Amino acid sequence: MGTLLFIPSLLEGDVHGFMVKLAVMLFMFLAVVFMGGIDLITGIAASKRTGTKRTTSWGLRRTLTKLLQYFAVFIVFLILDIGLSIFSPFLAVFSVPLLSALTVIGECVIEGVSILENTKRGKNKEEDKLDDLAQVAQATVEAIGKENLKKYLEAVNKYVEQKKA
Repeated sequence: MGTLLFIPSLLEGDVHGFMVKLAVMLFMFLAVVFMGGIDLITGIAASKRTGTKRTTSWGLRRTLTKLLQYFAVFIVFLILDIGLSIFSPFLAVFSVPLLSALTVIGECVIEGVSILENTKRGKNKEEDKLDDLAQVAQATVEAIGKENLKKYLEAVNKYVEQKKA
């Protein structure tokens, strides 16, 4: 049988086919681990470029935790794929690990976006300063409230106008 999932192989006693399918699943997850590793490397490089953060064991554990969460999600969808492969003789869509493949693609896209963000971070110092300024402004608005900020800006404008006169 030409299905890509495990149960039909096991039912037919095809140990070689089972091992090949298991290797495909392992390769899929290793793709996510590879992307996570590249994300870690580019994140460390970006933090060195910006000089804002040091590489710490906490940050490295955070990366490991993220990969373990990805692995947990992958395993859940792999189990669903394996269970659904029972129906592969009736519906061909269940003969491929569709949910697992979509999960891996999603996880790789997430890591890819993070890699792109890391490669851009710290290359344009003016943009980084504007981003920092925007974050400070947002934090200020959240801390003192819009009404108090409005009063403060009015007082600053009044002071500036008095200095001009």
